[in-house]
Amino acid sequence: MSLSQDRWDEGDVVKLKVDGALYPEAVVPSDGRPHWEVLSALLEFKAGGTKFDPYDDIKKGDADATTRVNVRGQLTEYVAHAFAHQHRSAMFLFLVNGFKMRATRWDRSGTIFTEAFDYTQNRELLRDLFWGFSRLTPRGQGLDYSVTPLRPDDEDYRTMTDLAEENENDISEEEGTIVRDPKLKTYVFKYVRSAFAASIAGDAARYRIAIPTPKGNRFYLAAKPHIVAAGMSGRGTRGYVAWDLAGKRFVWLKDAWRPIYDNVATEGSVLRTLNKVGVRNVPTYVCDGELEDETETPNWAKPPLEETSNKPEEAFRHYRIVVEEVCMPLTEFKNGKQLLSTVRDCVQAHGDAVNKAHIHHRDVSGGNVLIYPTVVRSEHDGKLRVVWKGLLTDWELSKPTTPANGEPAARQPVRTGTWQFTAARILDNPSSAVVTADELEAFFYVILYNALRYLRHTCPNVQLTMFDYFDAYDFVDGQYRCGGHKRSSMQNGTLPQTGGHLIYWIDDAGKLLGHPFNHVIVTMLRWFRARYAMLKPLADDDNPLADEESAMIAALSGRAPESDIIRELAQKLDSHKSMLDLLQ
Repeated sequence: MSLSQDRWDEGDVVKLKVDGALYPEAVVPSDGRPHWEVLSALLEFKAGGTKFDPYDDIKKGDADATTRVNVRGQLTEYVAHAFAHQHRSAMFLFLVNGFKMRATRWDRSGTIFTEAFDYTQNRELLRDLFWGFSRLTPRGQGLDYSVTPLRPDDEDYRTMTDLAEENENDISEEEGTIVRDPKLKTYVFKYVRSAFAASIAGDAARYRIAIPTPKGNRFYLAAKPHIVAAGMSGRGTRGYVAWDLAGKRFVWLKDAWRPIYDNVATEGSVLRTLNKVGVRNVPTYVCDGELEDETETPNWAKPPLEETSNKPEEAFRHYRIVVEEVCMPLTEFKNGKQLLSTVRDCVQAHGDAVNKAHIHHRDVSGGNVLIYPTVVRSEHDGKLRVVWKGLLTDWELSKPTTPANGEPAARQPVRTGTWQFTAARILDNPSSAVVTADELEAFFYVILYNALRYLRHTCPNVQLTMFDYFDAYDFVDGQYRCGGHKRSSMQNGTLPQTGGHLIYWIDDAGKLLGHPFNHVIVTMLRWFRARYAMLKPLADDDNPLADEESAMIAALSGRAPESDIIRELAQKLDSHKSMLDLLQ
């Protein structure tokens, strides 16, 4: 054991310093820091009493309840930090609270904790507890058996060092870059090698990661993850810029925990289908594999598995997938044209998936719409140039538009998607099946979110506007529902005002006349307003289109009752064509 309550690890931006930890004897630190990448179990010390016991619910609602909740949050943060720095299936944390102690075990499904016991009176139990932990195999202690830590004298370790060095053949990812050497069979962009170099910088731990496939294990070299999902609950997704030892190339490796549901395809099987039928602008499948590890918490929270017909719905299984494309986040776009062209490509991907593979994505969000620089030959001068394309990624929540047997499939018992980008209708009706119009609404939110953050406009308070529109929620009958600003913008066809200001996009000189983004936003909002009107009886007094503007539109058209115009506008969201034409 080593204490570390006063100092955090060098370079740790979160600056967490757990009170102490257990370590393998060979790597016990002597500098008073936690060393999150090598610790085996966590120890946290509290002053004693029910106030600091996060699992004592005897006095619910008393004055100490807030403190207990805060302690539970603190422990969760420590465990999540350890998971982010190591390859783990589980983590043990020992809570010493005055003269009382609890042992806890954490995985992606939840926490198992023992009764509190007085370790000063039950010293044999204290002894047996730590002796038992020390006798566990590394896998029993929660370490990932499929990952091999590398030492400086390992060949793979040295390979990673060499791969991080600058290479004169690497090309710039800037759009429009002319590629001078057409003889190169493969292209490595500078941002990819730079990301890999950043992952091994300093004393970062390096690993050889195995992925089981029908033809045997495939191996990849990786260090720090490029993306880490926050917290302990859920899939715990991590993304790595990795080196494919067999393919001799940089790839994107995703490590996650899949919910165990019947008849839910793996992301790998979905990508294989998308690639096979020629869906454009989606990742290129390399390999995937499910590991043996499953979360154990549900086995303690529910009857043994043999007593139930199905696995507990909260269980997760460890899963990895590799794709060819190493992308850049959408936030790297340089101007509005690149933002719209990237989203356009992803709408095309979604359209292909629906029409060719009969699959809905079901998690269109800002994090899944990515920029992929690629080299193409110009039709004008025949030169090879770098072009930025959009790539629609992360198909793990996708589902068939129509089940193979024609019967509606049982829905997953949890809300899916990303709150900020989920259609208002789905947020208000989370059990409803996602349709194309809902996904196109999500693409609208991706555009609006990034246009508010990064382009010039008249909004006086971006932070407040974005929170109210994307993050806010209503709480009705014990259920979270869509926030009022998002819902009203769909029903009324306008963006909410902040401080009485209308939101318009402006050019560099401050002019708004003719700005393309105003046309895009206003046009899409008309479609969504019509759709949400169609979701209600058109004749009732609450019809959001029964206003002066819609009446004027109907009068000016002179060709159809208002209901026909509404229906015509709403139908533009039944397929992808209208949105693709608008974005183009």
